[in-house]
Amino acid sequence: MHAQAKALAQRKPKCYELWPENEIPFSVFAALESQWRIISDMGTVIYQGIDYDSAKAAMEMMGIRRRQWPEVFEDLRLMERVAKKIFNDKDA
Repeated sequence: MHAQAKALAQRKPKCYELWPENEIPFSVFAALESQWRIISDMGTVIYQGIDYDSAKAAMEMMGIRRRQWPEVFEDLRLMERVAKKIFNDKDA
């Protein structure tokens, strides 16, 4: 396991309130935890982003209505941008 991921996994989990309107986008984001595109070279890992084909498949398998996909995808991309900054921060 990558050292940064191991350190994050060992942290004591914090409790957060999840607003109802964020439940579906967050559920999709969580379901995609193993679907990140990464580059690994000489001990360095760079997270490029979530595999969008996997995001579509997850929304289909989770039974999310197709008319909701654009909004869920927009929210997913926002979470992805923030997560990439955190995952790729070498000082974390």
